[in-house]
Amino acid sequence: MDSRDGVLFVDGGPRREAYVDHDLVDGFFFGPARVAPGGVFVLGDNRGDSAGSREFGSVPRSDLIGRVDLTL
Repeated sequence: MDSRDGVLFVDGGPRREAYVDHDLVDGFFFGPARVAPGGVFVLGDNRGDSAGSREFGSVPRSDLIGRVDLTL
């Protein structure tokens, strides 16, 4: 996975993220990054200026706590 000018790419293809304000993440680049088996890659709401898996790597799925209230 990587991000090119604010667009997230997974397995080489861009992800559609209707909830992202691309004007706020324009010019944001990182990666490539590899997600560990059984892990997830987390990004903050303010992904250009927040800590997440870019800083500390993928998170084991077993460490996640919470529930999904809405999916798009």
